[in-house]
Amino acid sequence: MSARSTHRRRGSAKANATIEKTKTEADRSKIRSPSRRSPRREGRWLNKRAKLRLLKKSSKRIDKNNTQDMTTDEVLGTIDLGSTDSRAKWVAFVMTEYPTVKKLMTLFSDFRKKKTSTIKSAPKSSTMLRFGDRNRYEDILCLDATRVILKERPPENDYIHASWMRMPDSMAYICTQAPMKSTMEDFWHMIFTEKVSMIIMLCSYTEDNMSKCDVYLPETTDSATYGPYKVTKKSSPSINIESVKHRVFEVQKTGSPGTITVSHFIHSGWLDHFAPKSPGGIVQLLKLAREKSNNCPVVVHCSAGIGRSATFIAIDYGSQRVKEMPTLNPLDIVKEVRLMRHQSVQSYFQFGFMIMCIFDLFLQDGVITKNPQAVSRYISGYTQFVVRKGKT
Repeated sequence: MSARSTHRRRGSAKANATIEKTKTEADRSKIRSPSRRSPRREGRWLNKRAKLRLLKKSSKRIDKNNTQDMTTDEVLGTIDLGSTDSRAKWVAFVMTEYPTVKKLMTLFSDFRKKKTSTIKSAPKSSTMLRFGDRNRYEDILCLDATRVILKERPPENDYIHASWMRMPDSMAYICTQAPMKSTMEDFWHMIFTEKVSMIIMLCSYTEDNMSKCDVYLPETTDSATYGPYKVTKKSSPSINIESVKHRVFEVQKTGSPGTITVSHFIHSGWLDHFAPKSPGGIVQLLKLAREKSNNCPVVVHCSAGIGRSATFIAIDYGSQRVKEMPTLNPLDIVKEVRLMRHQSVQSYFQFGFMIMCIFDLFLQDGVITKNPQAVSRYISGYTQFVVRKGKT
């Protein structure tokens, strides 16, 4: 036998021994495997672990920076706030469907992403296009179906960028843009002919060095004239609502025997596109408007007349609508008020604030008879969210 054949046999034997050793080590490693569970037991173990993680996650608010915790029962929908009142049922419904304020606001954000609107695709608003100089913003529509038609004016001169917004209980608001130099007389004509007893101004004349509203009141004098209308300052009653100033004016028209008295409230603590950090002041102002309206329309304006103003009115509208439907989706409130004032409620801040104000209104009215602390904690979650965002 040759030396070469002997070498080959020795090499083959060595290779076979190495392979057998490798197989043996692999078998031993399988025996040492940390997972000795059967597939069925493995599935049960993983399922149990997932359930524990879910329970821990649901027992706290999703918002990591929120220091106020909610119980697992509250998150999972067993909130009992007084079952005899549909308004309490609605609050429980909203808190169950949207356990955190962040989730609630996301509802509106998703809606805005899907919803697109242009002048061409929007509901009919052809009248405003004929009066371009009377519109503060050309992309803010005034719907023909709900626009305020100026009384005692011919059709070619009966336009103002203002909309009727009627509540389920028939109370009427006029939601309008801020007066301009070109619409000052029209504004006071609307106030006088509609016998308005209250004006709520939710903006400042200037914000961030930008004009938001022209001066339409006698600010530096006792009286001022706007066309045939003379507006005279009568008094400045004190009011215990934060950021709100109250004044009373008398309006007289040249050649007309009567006068009307108008209460003017200006709230200066609400930034454009955003919302106050707590609902208390706006809820107080809303309740005051309802008490002092004297069955007359209440005029509400900011700058464009769709964000702050429409949100204010939507609080009243929503608080009444949920009496009829305790499972009303919060977003439906926005959709319904937009049929009266197009583009109402501009941002998720305003949407969240609207819901918090409805909650707070029900708390103040004693509607929440059980577990009011849960509702208060939910509102506190909104406050913390807005403060963290720095939008107050």
